[in-house]
Amino acid sequence: MSGRGRVNKHHPDYLKYVDEFNSLRDEWARKEDEILYPFISTGKRPDKLTTKAVERLYKQFGKDARALQDRYSYLFEK
Repeated sequence: MSGRGRVNKHHPDYLKYVDEFNSLRDEWARKEDEILYPFISTGKRPDKLTTKAVERLYKQFGKDARALQDRYSYLFEK
């Protein structure tokens, strides 16, 4: 979150931003669990393809989170 100031928690749209961010985070966590569940349930280490899939998921989450911050950029103080 470099380049972003503190968020204005008193703005009326702040709760909407938090709800959207939490939904995004929950969706990301659900997808991560789907990818890693076979390995977690058996106690095995993820293979290279699975690790790459999780890395792509992390990158996509970062892009989506930045897009959300851009959409609510007026909430962040400089």
